[in-house]
Amino acid sequence: MRPMHWFLSLSLCLTLSACPESLPIEDDPGEQAKAQAAASRYFEALVKGDQDTVLMLSVLPFWGDGDLIKERDVLTEEVSRQISSVKDQAFDVQVEGSHFMTLEQVRVVMPALYERIQEADLADTRLYVVALRVRLGENAEHGVILVRQDEDGLWKVMGIGD
Repeated sequence: MRPMHWFLSLSLCLTLSACPESLPIEDDPGEQAKAQAAASRYFEALVKGDQDTVLMLSVLPFWGDGDLIKERDVLTEEVSRQISSVKDQAFDVQVEGSHFMTLEQVRVVMPALYERIQEADLADTRLYVVALRVRLGENAEHGVILVRQDEDGLWKVMGIGD
């Protein structure tokens, strides 16, 4: 092998080995943990009345338990309405657990939710679901937060349901 070919071959091998391998989100516990953290933060902000954080973590289109919101001002009004409905209630909020799910897992475990997501035409939006187990005062509740990763790698909330 001539020296130049050898050098180019070595350079290519080193370059390829230096490229980080990207795991699919389904197999990446680090990304799943980030998605779960974003969902928990969103829920806690919603219950505590932190409208700025809720809106910062939200992305359009937004699925509100079956209704699809496509405009930012409509989402702002809906968030404001939701916050005002819980504002007077003093909740001690604790997220006790969360579980990251792909749409295929949702189809198997929560077929009714999967059907509603399909009807809203959200299945092609890199959508994942975080199931939350929360404690609101003395009551244990369950809910789902729809999440997706944006172009910058940040996790955003695309919907909420029960």
